[in-house]
Amino acid sequence: MKKLFYVIIFTGCILLVSCSRPVITILVPGANQIELSDSSPPIGYDMIGSVTGTDGEGCGIFGYNGTYERASIDIRNTARSIGADYIQITGIMEPHSEIFCYDNNFVLYGIAYKRSTNSSVTRQHNMSQ
Repeated sequence: MKKLFYVIIFTGCILLVSCSRPVITILVPGANQIELSDSSPPIGYDMIGSVTGTDGEGCGIFGYNGTYERASIDIRNTARSIGADYIQITGIMEPHSEIFCYDNNFVLYGIAYKRSTNSSVTRQHNMSQ
């Protein structure tokens, strides 16, 4: 009986540790070229739509704390998948306390933009520089 107790405790500890490890997040090819800013895009960009990037998981010790760096990789990867060249960050939600737990999620909210294919807008922008 005592042996069973130790097996259950050991298994529980292994599960707890394995659930609290961060996911390795890497940039997809081309995502490092996407500019990330809290400012509006320069002239010559068209809005595609909203994007989010998240990192972190779980509640308190049952998960892992998200970071800005990994959330920014996630939002760039998402923007790359829809053909964006620029992301304007519109909001940030950091890990925070809630009523019954500490929410580990770090979330970036943004608007994705693509360089305009309208040659007259691009030419006007290039001439003004």
